[in-house]
Amino acid sequence: MGATGRINVQGEEVQKLDKFANETLVRCLGYRGNIGILVSEEDEEPHVIQEAETGKYIVLFDPLDGSSNINANVSIGTIFSILQRDPTRDGQDVMAHILQPGRNQVAAGYVVYGSSTVLAYTAGEGVHMFTLDPSIGAYLLARENLRMPETGRIYSVNEAYRGTFPERIQRYLDLGQRDGQLQLAVISGRWWPTSIARSFAAGFSSIPAQKNLPRANCGCSMRPTRWPSSPSRPPAWLRMGNSAFWTSSRKPCTNERRLLSAARTRCNACSPLAMLRWFEHHQVYHPDRILVATGAELGRTFEDVTFATSDGLELNGWFYPARKDSARANWVLLVCHGNAGNISTRLELCAALLGTGLNVFLFDYRGYGRSQGRPSEEGTYLDAEAAYGWLLRKGFAGSHIVAFGESLGGGVATELAVRQPLGGLVLESTFSCTTDWRRNYFPGCPCAGSRESSTIPVPSCRA
Repeated sequence: MGATGRINVQGEEVQKLDKFANETLVRCLGYRGNIGILVSEEDEEPHVIQEAETGKYIVLFDPLDGSSNINANVSIGTIFSILQRDPTRDGQDVMAHILQPGRNQVAAGYVVYGSSTVLAYTAGEGVHMFTLDPSIGAYLLARENLRMPETGRIYSVNEAYRGTFPERIQRYLDLGQRDGQLQLAVISGRWWPTSIARSFAAGFSSIPAQKNLPRANCGCSMRPTRWPSSPSRPPAWLRMGNSAFWTSSRKPCTNERRLLSAARTRCNACSPLAMLRWFEHHQVYHPDRILVATGAELGRTFEDVTFATSDGLELNGWFYPARKDSARANWVLLVCHGNAGNISTRLELCAALLGTGLNVFLFDYRGYGRSQGRPSEEGTYLDAEAAYGWLLRKGFAGSHIVAFGESLGGGVATELAVRQPLGGLVLESTFSCTTDWRRNYFPGCPCAGSRESSTIPVPSCRA
């Protein structure tokens, strides 16, 4: 696909596929309501997604390691490590939560993309390997409780840096090669998870410390992230010291890991009905955490607003006031957008609505853009009510608030009209009800589906 022309924090040329992989992971992981911080090799600073109360997990990853091998048709992949926020640390000190020793990791693994897509994963109770079955879009368990052999003749190490290894490591490699006991598996191996996979078969893989990187991680470990927090300090991955993740773990099982293992077992035993329900939900909501534009790009005065829902989440919205000479300056359109993207992808719609002379208030549902939480049907209703409440506090009368529902937002706006008095209700490209929508796209699906509807009895509507 070629390079982007940008150099990342490691001094490496960023490939277009690097950028795409990073944006995809940030968007998809940012959708998870229990993830608070994302740390990527491609970004100089971490993404703070959720506050400590809701986003308790930290995911560190290299979105596409070995991307320089793309044109050579060599395996590439994704490396990840999962930590939990330290409850003893200051919630505002992001670095204190990220820079934890490797023994604190909840889970870790890597994905190799090649002739097949392989996931190696551990939660502290051994390493398990899965293979992607494209026909069903799921990973299937291929090998369980992987262990490196007690003895073996194959080793994998980046020989290009051999001269910088500690002398004892160099002597060991020299001795093994001279006696014919060791055979090099990968010469100047660029991407180490590939060599780790090889080491499961007949040997070991190592990333020794180097003279210029004295605190680099040791064998069978990885650098979960490698971004500098500021030019005046060394990269975070150097300061992480022993932040290795388990590739052949024999660590004692903690209660937390037992719970994680039990949760995985329950997930593996999920019925097809639960899988269908999960799939249906992910077809309904397609949130994007990344704002592709700012509210200022319309060239109009606006307020970047934060407001709270009744269940304690903070939502984000943009309020555009009508022009002072407008005869409709005391009216406002409350925009409930569709199921994909976020408010930054609705600027064209916003510009058209501002042409009516009304004030316009766009907001993101929970899980979209900079709003906290994870989207759900009842959650979207609470979000609309919270936005309605903000407009009341702004000084608008309920009879002068017009709910504008686009696509899925039609059901949200309609429900708001049932729950609160409105001055009007406008629906665009919406649906009659999600039951009809589900029957159309999921014929024969036994799931009950949501009750979200744009068809309501007239006496129920308060608009």
